[in-house]
Amino acid sequence: MSDLFLNILNMSIAASWLILAVVLLRFVLKKAPKSIAVLLWGIVALRLAVPFSFESALSLIPSAETFNAHNIQYGTPAISSGIPAVNNAVNPVLGETFAPNPAGSVNPLYVWTFIVSVIWFIGIAAMLLYAVISYVRVRRSVAERIPYEGNIFLCDHVKSPFILGLVRPKIYLPSSMDEAAMGPVIDHEKAHLARRDHWWKPLGFLVLTVHWFNPLCWIAYVLLCRDIELACDEKVIRQMDLDGKKQYSAALLECSTGRRLVTVCPLAFGEVGVKERVKNVLNYKKPAFWLIVVAVVACGVVAVIFATNPVKKQPPMNNLQLISADVMNLRSDPPILYSMNTSELDELSSRLKDINMTGVDDDLMGMTPYYSITITDQKVEGFSVSGFDTDGNHVGILYQGHYYRVQDDDFSRYLQNICAGYQRADALPRLTLDDVVTLSKKGNALSWPDFERYQGWEVGSGLYIMRYEIDELFDVLVGGVPDETPWYIYLRVNNEADDRIDIRTEDVSAFIEAHRDDALKVDELSAALNKLEYQPFTCDGVPEYQIYDIDGTVYSINFSEKWVWRGNNEQAELSDELIRLLRESGVLVAGENTPIPAGPDAAATTLSEEQAAIRQAILKHNRSADPTGLVSCASFAELACIVVDGSDFSEYTHYGWALYNEYRVTDSGLKTVSGGHVPVAITFREGPSGTLTLEEYWEPRDGSYYAPDIREKFPAHIAENALDSQKFILQQTQECYAQAIASTGLNTDKVIGTLIETICGSPALSSNPGDYIAEHPIEYRELTYYGRYTLKYCFARFEEGGETGLADQIMAQACEDIAVGWGEEPLVFSTPDNGVFTGQMWYSAFKNNAQSLLEQYREIELAERYPASYLLLSMLGEV
Repeated sequence: MSDLFLNILNMSIAASWLILAVVLLRFVLKKAPKSIAVLLWGIVALRLAVPFSFESALSLIPSAETFNAHNIQYGTPAISSGIPAVNNAVNPVLGETFAPNPAGSVNPLYVWTFIVSVIWFIGIAAMLLYAVISYVRVRRSVAERIPYEGNIFLCDHVKSPFILGLVRPKIYLPSSMDEAAMGPVIDHEKAHLARRDHWWKPLGFLVLTVHWFNPLCWIAYVLLCRDIELACDEKVIRQMDLDGKKQYSAALLECSTGRRLVTVCPLAFGEVGVKERVKNVLNYKKPAFWLIVVAVVACGVVAVIFATNPVKKQPPMNNLQLISADVMNLRSDPPILYSMNTSELDELSSRLKDINMTGVDDDLMGMTPYYSITITDQKVEGFSVSGFDTDGNHVGILYQGHYYRVQDDDFSRYLQNICAGYQRADALPRLTLDDVVTLSKKGNALSWPDFERYQGWEVGSGLYIMRYEIDELFDVLVGGVPDETPWYIYLRVNNEADDRIDIRTEDVSAFIEAHRDDALKVDELSAALNKLEYQPFTCDGVPEYQIYDIDGTVYSINFSEKWVWRGNNEQAELSDELIRLLRESGVLVAGENTPIPAGPDAAATTLSEEQAAIRQAILKHNRSADPTGLVSCASFAELACIVVDGSDFSEYTHYGWALYNEYRVTDSGLKTVSGGHVPVAITFREGPSGTLTLEEYWEPRDGSYYAPDIREKFPAHIAENALDSQKFILQQTQECYAQAIASTGLNTDKVIGTLIETICGSPALSSNPGDYIAEHPIEYRELTYYGRYTLKYCFARFEEGGETGLADQIMAQACEDIAVGWGEEPLVFSTPDNGVFTGQMWYSAFKNNAQSLLEQYREIELAERYPASYLLLSMLGEV
């Protein structure tokens, strides 16, 4: 409905220029035949009713599409009125008031557009209801009538002559009408019938019903009714002498009615403009032939320049003066959204100047952009540049409601990179460790504006988080709500331990010094990787780890096969010494089949294109209308994937469990606000270019339909798993928690410590840890949801030793449940001689078992089969 309303709105705005032109021309040609004016209103009606129009180089319509549905739904809201001054005044307000939220499924303005479209539809219904009621009332007033002659009837309950009916119209006269007035009146009404005015007026009202929101359309309809009567008067009095005109005028005065509301029917003799009509009748002179010719030519000119659309022109890129540019990248999770600064605008303007474009290619109109830049210029109306796949093969410029395909490989690569935030290096200075030391001296007075002069990227999902990269090892995370004091300002070390401190309250210099050796290792590693002799890519295999160098280069590493990829087309062999250096560097990031040292932790995993597309589909399908201040997370447990290959495409249907949760970050941890856990079937189509397009997002119906729907949709061998909601819920929730923690920088040690203290608080009279867990099921469940973070916290405390109280038994039970949930076998113990079993004893047994496993399995196998044990060994530095 929103798209339909926007189409009608654009048609109405375009026709408004024609209405204004007709009003002006009607005044200029007031001595021309009135039938010319009616013809002009007919052209207006066609412009308002027909959903297409011809293009003309002579068209003076500034813009045929002021509001673009695609731009309102997916880009930064902006109008394209064709008048730069209007655009420059309105677009900044629209952009600020209805700024797109990358965490939302649609733009806020699109939601308001839907609301307005509902109001528009209600208005149409009200207008039609008014027309029906009016018609019924008039029909009742002529129910009692007597024939006069032919299709003419006399009625006691009518005050003015009129015509009623479309197919078989009848003329109704007041019974009290003077016989002398009947002749002119009947001639007038017959002239109406001859001109088919009993059709044109209802059709005009029908057009008004659709465009009721446009005041100019009401003016046009009123003037149409007036011109219909004037044209009919002229037709009747054309051959009359002065006495006949006086008699006709007297009839008009006798049948004149008071001011009436706008009506669809009937055609009443004395309904509109009686004073003007009398003057026209008495002063009527047959128009000169040259005046008729001028009027007809004027009609043709108006039709050409106001009833046609301007010719689609390619965006004028040669003389741009960019005001602003908003970048949006939906390829990342969470999406990237930022505004370009001055130097970036200059570079964008320079690249657009020489861009190579083809003609209109509206095939892109139905596609959702992966990334885009919405641009506001001083002279050129607002336009956007969008990419529709991950390869840069489908890039288009949206200008005046149409896409122009870009055929420029350099620009396509630039667009991909700038939308991903890769080419912002020269815009602002990079934050340094010395800067961090200086900033830390402000303590709790440190705020958001203190970081505005440094390079930064927004990385939050729901919560606002800015990341300021310092070097390969250090970065700063600032999180919270922009209008408030930051919740945290972390200096972070990019190592496996994810060490971090809040620079407002802790010793920054001591923290940097403690990790100085790490920095030396990273510098040495970067130099070593660059010195390798790389060859064209030939080997097969799956990368276990990835390293992101400071220059953006991605290194993919496989320790088992002793090779490294640089980018996606070069490879080199790894020496044992370099492997040692890599293992000790602390900057490895999990690759596609990596031994993740914590079981399922999506926050550290590099997603494949399909995995990213699935997660994005879940987020978009489930995200609430207003996710402001919330962290949106999604997990997918795949049960099966069915592939159907066509002649030039492949369809992939992924069956599995989708978990979607929205969290609010509080001092006590993550609080679930909303979410759902549903079996789904998500279908993507892959075209020749390799682009994945979402074809269907299927969910079962509720209630009694639930199980039958699943059994019908899912392959038989996985249907039972699709009905078991508990089989994957723990790991999927842990995955969502990991995403939320990575996004917000939550201090998990504080949260987990508080949960354990709460569980140990009651019942005070019991010594059985099971009683405490039963008393606090929600808190204990939270412990398991924090997954790897709970394990790391508990393992660290156990490693310090001395954990022999109630808390250590709670921790041991939580660690056991998490490890078993990840697929490890529970440990079997014999009862101690004193009958007292402590958590410290459990940890010692778990640690010994993990070390024994290291002797039995290769590292990759150990990580896959015993992820909790692998996590402990990685913390101990043994893997």
